[in-house]
Amino acid sequence: MKRIDIEIYSMRLNKWLMGLSATIIVFGITMGLALLLAWIDSLVSAEGQDIGSFAGFKTFMDFLFIVMVFCSMAIATLLLYNYMLLHQPKMPFAENASPLRGEAIAHEKEIIELLKTVAHPLPGKAKLNRAHTAQFLTAMKELELIDPNLVGKQQMVWVQDVTGYVDGASSAFTQALNAVKTNDPEVARLKEQLSQIVKA
Repeated sequence: MKRIDIEIYSMRLNKWLMGLSATIIVFGITMGLALLLAWIDSLVSAEGQDIGSFAGFKTFMDFLFIVMVFCSMAIATLLLYNYMLLHQPKMPFAENASPLRGEAIAHEKEIIELLKTVAHPLPGKAKLNRAHTAQFLTAMKELELIDPNLVGKQQMVWVQDVTGYVDGASSAFTQALNAVKTNDPEVARLKEQLSQIVKA
């Protein structure tokens, strides 16, 4: 069975989707267990004395159902919003143009050489080093050396073009970018290297 990957625009959006999904699962399980309990109780209790006959039970079930409906609507809205963000008609940069900004433009060759070292596949691997590449791009973004409007897929395409190394999984690449912490020591080290390059 072919795996289907969904690219999420940002980590914040991903957290909202995960939270809403978890809410639906918990409330759905609770509703299922409550219905099962009510059914069992109806078999062993006298007519009109089972838990399902009480008004509070119906109110409780209605509450669970309403929450699940609203969470489902919120998820659908966020997925549509995510799709619109990922498929914006405008492109941040022209095809084959460099996304480098500021002082990086004059040092494109040196920066790409450093990127090739960082993105070099691990021993026995065919694809680029995704984690280190994400740290490199984060360092570039923090130093304002790359177009901040680039989404994960576009950054991946640029890296593949200039290094010759392939990733191919844009959703996983975007997740790797979102997972990088700003206080990552490797990001700090790369920022120092990049600063030395652009100030040379």
